[in-house]
Amino acid sequence: METPHLLIHPKSTPYQVFLHLMMMAMYYVAIISLVALAVQYIDLIFPDQLISYSGSYDAIRSFSSALLVTFPVFLLCAWIIRKAFQSQPGERHIAIRRWLIYLTLFVAGVTMVVDLVQFVNGFYSGELTLPFFLKLLWVLIVSLLTFAYFMWDLSEAGISSKNAKMLAGTSSTFLLLILALGFLLAGSPTHQRAVRLDEQRIMDLQNIEYEVGNYWREKNTLPTKLTDLERDLYYFSPPVDPETKASYDYKVSGALSFKLCATFSADYQNVPNTNLPKDQWTHTAGYTCFDRTIDPDFFKTTPAKY
Repeated sequence: METPHLLIHPKSTPYQVFLHLMMMAMYYVAIISLVALAVQYIDLIFPDQLISYSGSYDAIRSFSSALLVTFPVFLLCAWIIRKAFQSQPGERHIAIRRWLIYLTLFVAGVTMVVDLVQFVNGFYSGELTLPFFLKLLWVLIVSLLTFAYFMWDLSEAGISSKNAKMLAGTSSTFLLLILALGFLLAGSPTHQRAVRLDEQRIMDLQNIEYEVGNYWREKNTLPTKLTDLERDLYYFSPPVDPETKASYDYKVSGALSFKLCATFSADYQNVPNTNLPKDQWTHTAGYTCFDRTIDPDFFKTTPAKY
């Protein structure tokens, strides 16, 4: 009696192991990035007032970059593997391929169960808000599609070359739309660079504000100019604008008050959920000044150290 061909599992070559491991690794990274990216979008569009953290543009950049690189590599590996199937149909049944597919089916199945558990738990906890529901729904859809895709690929007929091309084109178009949404929410790379420059400017102004407070605590008077803050002992030198290299503006406006000014590249109101402080450093694009006042009860006077 002849052994059915489906029970014959040809030995895997190192080249086949490499291709299948690379394909599945890229698939996992792409899927995780896709899910995480959608979660960031939902947090940005529907911020939860009970959660202090919401979507981050840094996270959107990271996950978009991972998705943009890993998914084409996955498609390339899948194309090479399917091309080999045409000349060597027996390669469809190599052990490494079947193990990886069944492992992926297991992960997708467990993810769907956990997702449903989270849904029930959210229902009992009263957390079935729209963002919460959308996140769970997105994870469930991605898991179902993953499960269906690999079950189809594992079937007797498998996925034909025609269907594979159609799936690749459809999924690529969908992912491009997802990435385009990230550009709409986070802005262009030029805009993101402007935001990062503004974050550095705010950090510089915070450092200057801190040193002004130390100066007043030690001398009981405000410095007249930024160069008064230079200290050899503490190695402090007033920072300069990261883009223009110009000094920040410091103006004494009273016995206990002063202004810190800088020229910003973007409106802070249009770039929420960055690392910038929420209230104290709100600014628009262009030249902006911040009024600061020394609180004597907070900055207790201490004897001068020099």
